[in-house]
Amino acid sequence: MEAPRTVRIFFSSPGDVKMERETARKIIGRLQLETGDHLIIEPYFWEHEALSATKDYQQNIPAMDTFDMVVCMLWSRLGTPLHPERHPRPGGGFFESGTEYEFFTAMTAFRESGTPNIFVFRNFTEPRRPSRPKEARELADRELDRLDHFFERYFQSGNFFTAAVNEYRTLGEFEDKLSLGLRSFLLEIAQAAPVRGKSLSRYLGQPYLGLSAFDFDDAPVFYGRTAQVGAVIEALQVQEMEAAGLPEAARRFILLMGSSGSGKSSLARAGVLPMLIQPGVIEGAELWRRAVFKPADAPLDPLLA
Repeated sequence: MEAPRTVRIFFSSPGDVKMERETARKIIGRLQLETGDHLIIEPYFWEHEALSATKDYQQNIPAMDTFDMVVCMLWSRLGTPLHPERHPRPGGGFFESGTEYEFFTAMTAFRESGTPNIFVFRNFTEPRRPSRPKEARELADRELDRLDHFFERYFQSGNFFTAAVNEYRTLGEFEDKLSLGLRSFLLEIAQAAPVRGKSLSRYLGQPYLGLSAFDFDDAPVFYGRTAQVGAVIEALQVQEMEAAGLPEAARRFILLMGSSGSGKSSLARAGVLPMLIQPGVIEGAELWRRAVFKPADAPLDPLLA
């Protein structure tokens, strides 16, 4: 039997779009189930790779011309500049970040060989800025200026647009647009790929739970609430940022309210929690423990419960 076609997809971004990266990883999982008879999808997320100390971060990442698709995701910053001697810019100067380098080399490869295809997504909501200290607030503004310059440099020529950007304002909108783009790209390849003969489906649970709540382990089949998941976690991220600037007034608490049967438990357990515990979604939090309890577990002392 002929070997199935492998499609390699690289996800490029600074560290401020961790929710988008996790959402992209879930999308790839779903699309692998859809195309598993024809394709093997091989996503590359640098945070899930073992990196060698004999190289810098960028040198650990494969060249962009080895991928079929490159997806860039940007919001409030561009990232850390690259060493000009290790990663020289053609014509002189330096690359403003790894994301710029990856986009530049991917575009260069596309012009030369027609691959990889490139999607760029930009979150157009106003970036969060710490109110204090002053230095942190000014740094956030400088980072946004660098990002704006990147888009002016590569996507505009005077008053004319020279390249397309996928805009979004909620995590749900990002999920919809990325799903649509990747599905169209992969299904076109799958039509010409050999049939594997056996699906890669791995989820063995029941995908529809009726009136029962979805739980943590049901996250792979919990769909349709991504915008609400993003809103809850963004509220927690804002609290964490405010706590860093004013520790004495810190609070870290979110209350989900709704009528009985409206999906509060499913949203919290199968939506928010699996996203929240991903390293870096909350700045500085890399390892989480989780617990689900009811205050009635110790009626006289909710904290004891």
